[in-house]
Amino acid sequence: MMETLFNLSDTQPDAIEDEVNSFRVVPRPRDTITELREYHGWTLNKLDVLENYFVLYRRVAGGGTFLDAFAGTGRGTSVRNGEQHVRDGSSLIAAKSGAFSRLHSCETDASNFSQLQDSVATLSD
Repeated sequence: MMETLFNLSDTQPDAIEDEVNSFRVVPRPRDTITELREYHGWTLNKLDVLENYFVLYRRVAGGGTFLDAFAGTGRGTSVRNGEQHVRDGSSLIAAKSGAFSRLHSCETDASNFSQLQDSVATLSD
């Protein structure tokens, strides 16, 4: 196993963070609801992990129940290089994986829930 250790002075982390942030341009959404439905770095990473996990889960166990308590529309947007990209959310990733015998998605907004139902229904066509 290869280990890399860094000895940074107190000022170096701030300089590194400033340099990284100078390259990061994250446009701010028009309102809070839009911001909640935009996917950023950690969420995109989580969704990638879920996709990979569900493949293995299907092979090893499969057939369980998936529960998404804040399902939204089932999709969100991310911004990369100034362009918007639509990305499936957790509920649609779970539905597409075929790893679960039951999917339970909760959403309080009727319009969002309707969009999610439509998206899931088109998967079975």
